[in-house]
Amino acid sequence: WQINRHVTFAPSSRSIAEEGARYGGVGIATSIVNYLVYCAVLLALPALPPLAALAIASIVAMTLSFLGYSRLVFDR
Repeated sequence: WQINRHVTFAPSSRSIAEEGARYGGVGIATSIVNYLVYCAVLLALPALPPLAALAIASIVAMTLSFLGYSRLVFDR
């Protein structure tokens, strides 16, 4: 969180507690999305190797994570 706060994004106008809570919320939400996308890809395409499903889910979660952090946490 501190690296994202000082290197990737600028600190927000929120209190540190609120910013930290939002950061944690985005992290938990994107972890859940990662798992759900992974499961959905494996169910939809059972012949697909699990590593490919992992890569797809990770790309989706990474994108949502960046958007969540930049829009909901750090006011970018």
